[in-house]
Amino acid sequence: MVLRIKQFGLRSGRGAWGDGVPYFYILFDYKMDLIGLIKPKNSLLLKQLYSKAFKLLFEELNDFDTQKQLLNDMEFLALACNLAEHVVDQQKKHFKALKIDKMKLVVDVFKVIYEMTPEDVETLKQHIQFVFDNGMINKVSTFRYVKKSLSSWMKSKF
Repeated sequence: MVLRIKQFGLRSGRGAWGDGVPYFYILFDYKMDLIGLIKPKNSLLLKQLYSKAFKLLFEELNDFDTQKQLLNDMEFLALACNLAEHVVDQQKKHFKALKIDKMKLVVDVFKVIYEMTPEDVETLKQHIQFVFDNGMINKVSTFRYVKKSLSSWMKSKF
């Protein structure tokens, strides 16, 4: 459900009681979010989860590397893989049977951010495999996630 202000302003002339006093008005535009009413299943649900994960990962990595200079940095790649692991786990916590290929997700995001050639994509896949083989990808523990969420909530309240 989306409630937006369509128009607002000040009108002069007839007021609410016909007394000729200027008054302020607001017109609202109401639009219901229909996709929230329909629950996708099977492959459509997998595509929806993939697109949400892609969007979150893209926003995080694009904000982190605004000058597009960290393409070959292994630490940045490890960060991207850890973010992908966390984002996918958060997206599918209620859907345990669904599998999202995290390597494909990271490669797709890097393709969009860095406009890569097919040779660059193969090199990136080898780098991701290296990061995975050397144990640089870790899941965020539940305790750490709850602690961080609670501390950020406390900072926002006080």
